[in-house]
Parts: sequence; structure tokens; C-alpha cells
Amino acid sequence: NNLFPNIFYGFNIAELIRRVVKIYSKEHKGTYQIFLIDALRNNLEIEFFKNRYSNFYLFAILAHKDRRRKRLSKIGFSNNEIDKLMEVEEKKPESAEEFYEQNIKFCIAKADIFVNNDKSNR
Repeated sequence: NNLFPNIFYGFNIAELIRRVVKIYSKEHKGTYQIFLIDALRNNLEIEFFKNRYSNFYLFAILAHKDRRRKRLSKIGFSNNEIDKLMEVEEKKPESAEEFYEQNIKFCIAKADIFVNNDKSNR
């Protein structure tokens, strides 16, 4: 069955990050450490870290769609590319085969802290 390897796809990056944290923590034992992981977009990744680290906090950085479109356009994305990106981000998995794909809405719902990023960057 081809499903089995795909389900664990989301854990590949999570496992890599866990190893980096472990090595760094061992080398800097006795120091205060904070690790920031950018762009977790899969429920398996989030569940992995929530179950692994009791002091794991998930931040949801939110901006209105119009603000995001303007920012993406400003850095060179075409309207078509922006539409495709937003379509992927808004898609919810509908089958077991899609379970390993990104699920932004689930990730936002699991967040511990929400940050409004709607202000202008100029």
C-alpha cells in the first residue's frame, strides 16, 4: 500500500528538527534555550511537537487576504500564482491519502497564541 510512506511524510522535517534541537541542546547544556521553527503547515508536524515538548507553543501569524495578496504581489508573485498558493493553503484534506499534506486551517485552530500581522510593512 502506497499510503503508509505518505502518512509519515510530515514527520520527516519534524524528525530532522528534533535531531537538531537535541544536538544543540546537548552541546549547550546548562544554557537557556529557545528554538523558533518557522512555517509548520501540517497537523502531523504540530502534533509531533506538542506531544514531544511540553513547552511547545504554536503561534498563528495572521493577515487579511487582501494584505497577503498585496505583499505577495510586491515581491513578484503574479495574480495567477497568488490564486494557486491561496487555493493550496485553503484546501482541507478530504481523504487519508491527503492527510500528510498541509492543512493551514487546522494549524491555526491548534495555535496557542495569535498574532495580527495586518499592519503595513512599508
